[in-house]
Amino acid sequence: MKKIILSCVALVAAFFCASTTSAQGIKIYKQGGEVIDIPASQLDYIEAYDATEAGAAYEGVWKMKKLVTDKAAMDATWGGMATYGDAFPAFNANDQLTIGGGQIAPALQSTLKNFFTGNATYEELPGTYSLHTGVGAIAELTILKVTGVNRNFDAASTSESNVAYIGVRTIEDEDADEAGTMLLDVYLIDYESTSFATELKEFGMYAPDMDGNPYMAYVTGMYINFLMEKVGEVTPAPAKKFYEKSWTMSKLVTDKAAMDAAWGGMATYGDAFPVFNAADQLTFENGKLTPALQSTLKNFFTGEATYEELPGTYSLHTGVGAVAELTILKVTGVNRNFDAASTSESNVAYIGLRQIEDEDADEAGTMLLDVYLIDYESTSFATELKEFGMYAPDMDGNPYMAYVTGMYINFIMK
Repeated sequence: MKKIILSCVALVAAFFCASTTSAQGIKIYKQGGEVIDIPASQLDYIEAYDATEAGAAYEGVWKMKKLVTDKAAMDATWGGMATYGDAFPAFNANDQLTIGGGQIAPALQSTLKNFFTGNATYEELPGTYSLHTGVGAIAELTILKVTGVNRNFDAASTSESNVAYIGVRTIEDEDADEAGTMLLDVYLIDYESTSFATELKEFGMYAPDMDGNPYMAYVTGMYINFLMEKVGEVTPAPAKKFYEKSWTMSKLVTDKAAMDAAWGGMATYGDAFPVFNAADQLTFENGKLTPALQSTLKNFFTGEATYEELPGTYSLHTGVGAVAELTILKVTGVNRNFDAASTSESNVAYIGLRQIEDEDADEAGTMLLDVYLIDYESTSFATELKEFGMYAPDMDGNPYMAYVTGMYINFIMK
């Protein structure tokens, strides 16, 4: 049975109709105006699912099947008013594009490689774009905003902007042996060639869409259209963790004043203790932690490190009745001494992370990274705490040495 994607409203309505009376069925209203009427006698069950799990229709490994707008087609459009030459793409059966997970990886032998110059990223725009492809003919396209291309379409020059828009859709392969075999129909609608048909620029043909879309080569005789057949699937990239991105310092929660208040002046912090620096950054990506620090946090995060996320969460008591549920990372490549003058024997420490909402942000749902350094043994500040026996493993068996209030260092990043 094929699954049918329904909106929440349609699902509720369909379920109501199917469950309250056997005499009725459901109607499905598809984009484009088509209505599918299913009588109750043919209903088995209705299943909703997240369409993103299957990926977009354009995702996959695609191989060139046909160059629709070849030189002959372009010459016919302009009647010889524009010169295409060798720089204009010619059909090459070995050309491939791999599209998926926000990445486009080209493997090209034709001069399409002068546009897709290397790996690029893309973002799908909402809705569709109606491209006029002939008298009374319209292609409804999904638009991808692609970053990492050469708008000049020229091996000898690089465009100032590396962003362009392309249109894609899937169409049925009428020549395929198996019904339902789909092709990828690709339209390059946004470029400004300096290597072929340069006369078109003189004629003022490169101009944004009159409807306000910024596509510069969307008219017939300018867009480049080709068909590709699927030869493979794209393995989805693993979902990123909430902390996997670049973060910039927003607030040092446990500043010197907070630490002094915790210990009543019994410990000396001095210049070695971290102070707020708005330029401090941490980047977490695929098990690698990269610091870019100007404060004395650089005495702990001394350089590039690796991390491993531990299972479960850790409940850190942060005040009377207050608990922070933290994800714990085991980080290798730090200086537990927190000291520019000495290096710890072990370079492994644990840090705690969680997401919190930014209550000051203009946009609801903006999240911050709440960071807790719960495992270090400073030899550069508050050394009195070692004499007091405050550096000790967690009584619950966790090996964190600085997890109590007044010892952990807490800062928030945006």
